[in-house]
Amino acid sequence: MKTATLLILTFFWISASYSQSIEEIIDSANAKIEGQDFKGAIADLSRAIEIDEKNVEALHLRANTKSIVGDNSGAIECYTLTEQCQNKS
Repeated sequence: MKTATLLILTFFWISASYSQSIEEIIDSANAKIEGQDFKGAIADLSRAIEIDEKNVEALHLRANTKSIVGDNSGAIECYTLTEQCQNKS
């Protein structure tokens, strides 16, 4: 029993130490955009949106980045979600 409890506590401690805040993820995406790693930035922003699907900053930045890479339908979808979230606020 003690071993199981120790393993569970260790797992949660490790998980918490590796988790990033949405702000850190967006900062990472911005750095990738500056380095022209647009696909990496989109992946980061998608992860931020998975954490908080109503994060307007992440949605808008992902829309802009999708537009840069020529994913116009994806950009429109993100812009639409951004607008919906802003209207609900």
